[in-house]
Amino acid sequence: GASAAAARAGPRVPLSAVMGARVALLCANDDYAGVPGLPDLKFAVADCRLYAQALRDIGFDHVEVRTNAQCTKAGIEDALEDIKQKFGGRQVAQFFFGYMGHGVHDAPSGRGWIAPHGYDPSRRGTTALRMDRLRDSAEDIGATQQLWVLDCCHAGALMRGSRGGDDDAPVDRA
Repeated sequence: GASAAAARAGPRVPLSAVMGARVALLCANDDYAGVPGLPDLKFAVADCRLYAQALRDIGFDHVEVRTNAQCTKAGIEDALEDIKQKFGGRQVAQFFFGYMGHGVHDAPSGRGWIAPHGYDPSRRGTTALRMDRLRDSAEDIGATQQLWVLDCCHAGALMRGSRGGDDDAPVDRA
């Protein structure tokens, strides 16, 4: 039966003991009161909580959640820095970053920005996070496996220019 199969399989070893820590940072904002053109959201924080529970259920060792007033530019940057300090190098086997909220696009540069709590379009550089800077954080964390989920508009800008080469170079489709 099932107990005989379990006995043959031997003792259970936690996945983190074999492959290193599994770390997640989840950030969500529903509250955009007073931000022109960005209505409040209804489900970003609820979705974030579902992600957190699912990651804990599959054995993530460290799941940090920042919602609404905790999900500011500074709050996200501080959390990423804490993760780099705590898990820097190659001891993080898997890193999951999730952001649920509004994203905005800068037409002249083509850059995407996440618009966390406290976002002010007239002060984008000090109240929003450039998506390509988030991608740069991935290298510093050093996880061998990473998943970055941006549940926001303009999320494709996260990967802008990421595969080498010139973004404006023609693509040969022949």
